[in-house]
Amino acid sequence: MTDKTADLIAYAKEIAPMTDLFSILGVDATSTNDEIHRAWRRTGLKYHPDKAGDAYDPEKYEGITRARDVLLDPAAREVYDRARAAALENQRRKDEMSAGRRRMIEELEAAERAARGQGGLGTGQQQQEKLSAEEARQRQEAMRAWEDVKRKRREAEESERLAASEKEMKSRAEDAERDAREAAIEQKLRENAEKKAAKARRKAEKEGVPLATHSDVSPSIKDQGPDDAMAAVRQTVADATRTATLARESGSPALGENLSSSIEKTRDSAKAATSLVMAMGKEPAAHTNSSKGDTPWSTTKAKAAAYQTWRDATAAFLSAHSADGQQDSAYSREKVLAATEKTLQSAQKTEQWLRQALEG
Repeated sequence: MTDKTADLIAYAKEIAPMTDLFSILGVDATSTNDEIHRAWRRTGLKYHPDKAGDAYDPEKYEGITRARDVLLDPAAREVYDRARAAALENQRRKDEMSAGRRRMIEELEAAERAARGQGGLGTGQQQQEKLSAEEARQRQEAMRAWEDVKRKRREAEESERLAASEKEMKSRAEDAERDAREAAIEQKLRENAEKKAAKARRKAEKEGVPLATHSDVSPSIKDQGPDDAMAAVRQTVADATRTATLARESGSPALGENLSSSIEKTRDSAKAATSLVMAMGKEPAAHTNSSKGDTPWSTTKAKAAAYQTWRDATAAFLSAHSADGQQDSAYSREKVLAATEKTLQSAQKTEQWLRQALEG
C-alpha cells in the first residue's frame, strides 16, 4: 500500500460520518470512474483559481480534489463506503430513538471522546450507567403500555360479546312479537272466515241451496305430488309478480283495493305452496337427483326458500294490515314495496331450486 493510498484511507475514515463525497461532485454511488472524473473536471473548473479569481476558496477546491481521489482509489473507496454506510445506519437508529434517549446517546459519545482525549473513562462510565437506567425505565413504560393495550382489548371483546348477546335477545323478542302478531291475525282471519261460512250456511239453509260435501273439497296434501308442488310454486310466482307490479305502480297514500287483494292472494298461494313443498320427502327416482332415494340438497333448498316466501308474503300482509286483520289506511308504501319485492325474489328462488330437484 502506497503512502498516498494510506493517506486517502485515513481521510476517508475521518470524512465519511460527516460528508457525502458523491454530492460534492454531483454524482451518486452508482457512478463509474469515468463519470466521477468528468464530474470532477466540471466541478473543479468552476472553483479553479484561474476561473474563480478573487472568489477562489482553497479549502473548497481541495475538498473537491480529495473527494475525487478517494472515490477513484479502490481501497479508499471501499473504506469510505463502509464507513459511510455505518454512519448512516447509526444516524437512522438515532432518528428512531426518543428525543431523551438520543440526547443521552449523544452525551455519552461526547463523554467517551472527551475521556479518550483525557486518558480517563469516569465520565463515560457514569453516562453508561445513566443510559442503562433510562433503558430500564423505558422498558417498564413499554410493559405498562402493552398491559394497557391488552386490558383495552379484553374490554372491547367483552363489550362486543355483550352487544352480540343483546342483539340476539332483541332479535328473539322481535321474532316472538312478530309471531304473536301473526298468530293474532291468523286467529282473527279464521274467526272472520268461520263467521262468513256460518252466515253462508244459514243463508243456504234458508234458501234451500245444498251445501258442498266432502267430495267437493280438493284432494288432501298427502295425495298431491311434486308436480302439484311445482304448479303451486309457479302460481305463487305469478301472484307475487302481479303484487310487486301493483306495488311499484301505486302512487296513492292509501292502500288500493287491488293491491290489498293481491297481497292477500299472494300470501294464501305462498302458504299453500309451502305446505306442498314441505310435504315432499323421498320422491320417486324420476323426481330426485339421488339414486338412493334420499331427499336431495336442491329439495332441501326449495323447502327453505318456500318457507321464506311464505314468511315474506306474511310480512307484506302485516305491513298493509293492522292487528285486527283490516286494511291499514295509514300504511307505509315503502315497506309494502320492499316486502312485495322480497316475496317475489323468494318465490323465484323456490321455483329455481324445486326445478333442479325435479329435473335432477
